[in-house]
Formats: sequence, C-alpha cells, structure tokens
Amino acid sequence: MKLSVTVPAALAARLSGAGGHGLVLPAALCAAALCAGLLAAWVAGDAVANATHRLDQARAQQRRTTAELDAARVLDERLVPALARYRTLVERGVVGRQAEDEWPARVANALAAPNATAHGFRDGIRTRFAPARPLAPSAGGEASTAASGRAAAGLRLMGRSLQVEATLRHEGELLALLGRLEADRSRIVLTQGCRLERLAPVDARAPTVRANCLLEGLTIADAAEAQR
Repeated sequence: MKLSVTVPAALAARLSGAGGHGLVLPAALCAAALCAGLLAAWVAGDAVANATHRLDQARAQQRRTTAELDAARVLDERLVPALARYRTLVERGVVGRQAEDEWPARVANALAAPNATAHGFRDGIRTRFAPARPLAPSAGGEASTAASGRAAAGLRLMGRSLQVEATLRHEGELLALLGRLEADRSRIVLTQGCRLERLAPVDARAPTVRANCLLEGLTIADAAEAQR
C-alpha cells in the first residue's frame, strides 16, 4: 500500500522557484573570487615591479658611491705628497707676497759672499730684474686644471725674470754662478737658458766666456694680493 503526500500548491510553487535559482549563487561567488584573484595578482605584480625598480636604483647609487670613494682614495694619495711639498714651500718662504726688492738684495748678497768673490763673480756680473707678474696658465690640459685648482685655493703663481750677464774664466764658473742663484730658498729659481760667447784670452786669468742667462724666480701669492 503506497502512501501519498499532498503538498500544498503554494509551497510547491516556492520550492520550484528556489530550485531554479540554486545554480546562480555559486556561479556569482566563483566570478567574484576570480576577479579578486586577478586584482590581487595585478597589485602584486605592480608591487614587484616597483620593488625591482627601487632595487635597480639602489644598486646604481651603490656603484656611484663606490666610484666616488675610489676617486677620493686616489685624490688622497695624490694630495698627501702635494701637501708635504706645499708645507716645505711655506717653510722656505716661497708662499706669500714678497717685497719687490727682496730678491735683488738676496742675489747681491749671494754674489758678494766671500766664497763667491773667490770665483770672480763680483766684478764680471751685471743683473737686471723685471717686475713681478702673475703667470697665465697654458690653455687646456693639465695646466688649465692646475690653474683652476690654484684659483679655487685663492692662490696665484707669480714670476719674476732675472737677466744675468757675466764674463767668466770658464764654463765651470758659470755653473757655479747658476747653482748659487738657484739655491735661493725664498723662491723657486729656474734657469731658462744661456747664450755663450767665446772670448780671446789675454792671459791665463782673463775671462774666456761671456754668458747671457735668463732665470725665472717663482713664488706663490694670495690672488687678491697679486692684483695689487
């Protein structure tokens, strides 16, 4: 014997409606989850790209910093001996504005010294000094770089020419004369060149060489003082 259950028409209609929408809700949830996953992946990819860009920037900055440190070490290695030489020049009195008549007086004293007159320097020598002048660097290259360094330090290289005319017994006396003039510690004295003329000797002690030499005395002066 079979049992029959009678379902009210209203309930049957409601169940039938619910059964028709049962598959719609899971599909919507899946679509939302998929969209959320795609959004998360896009955000994560953008974050990775930004992080990679910042990492590249950090690496580039590290390379620049390393290069600057290496350049600083090289500069320091060059500056240490340069500063030592500069201190030596300061101790000698080469650095600083000097009176115009100081070098002529020092040259006169050097030529009048007893061991100088023994070579006959006093009688056969004439000196002529040019006024001190700032030396202009050559254009371009290391000279231009050095000039920029001097200007940045507020210093100026000054030069003063000395013309020496001497009649001497032989070339050895000329070398002794130039050595005495170059030994002046108040400046850097450089012999630029000499023109020699042979003389007919009158006797054994007579001069046999007439020399005309150009020397340059270099000092380092404050740039503001050098313009005065």
